[in-house]
Amino acid sequence: MRFPAWFGRRTQRGSQSLEAAIVLPAMVLFIGLLLFGARVVQAKQAVTAAAQAGARAASIERSSSLGRTSAQEVAAANLTNTRTRCTPQVAVKGNWNAPIGQAASIDATVRCRISMGDLVLPGVPGSITVSATRSSPLDRYRER
Repeated sequence: MRFPAWFGRRTQRGSQSLEAAIVLPAMVLFIGLLLFGARVVQAKQAVTAAAQAGARAASIERSSSLGRTSAQEVAAANLTNTRTRCTPQVAVKGNWNAPIGQAASIDATVRCRISMGDLVLPGVPGSITVSATRSSPLDRYRER
């Protein structure tokens, strides 16, 4: 039996296409997971900063109703400034009526649902809920 002349040589024809078909989907998936992780970390940082700002704004106010309103406004503005697209739910608790000289603090909890629908990756949820709680002390000796 006689073999063709090319039979003894190994050719590389088509190997680049095969490598691309194997490597490209893995690279796209890896980059998508990096984007997902970066978005989750950025959202967590933004919500934590909004909770801190909300707690501080509430602790400056003289009453609980003003404190709650101020915390909601400041947290929403903080999230808008960081370009985090969500509608925050802000819960504030604390004792604005503590006697002068007694330590008191205000806690603000911010919850936010972040949309992940634009990331088309298998196993990635359509949205995630991120929450953070921060505390800010009331001035012991301020007039209440």
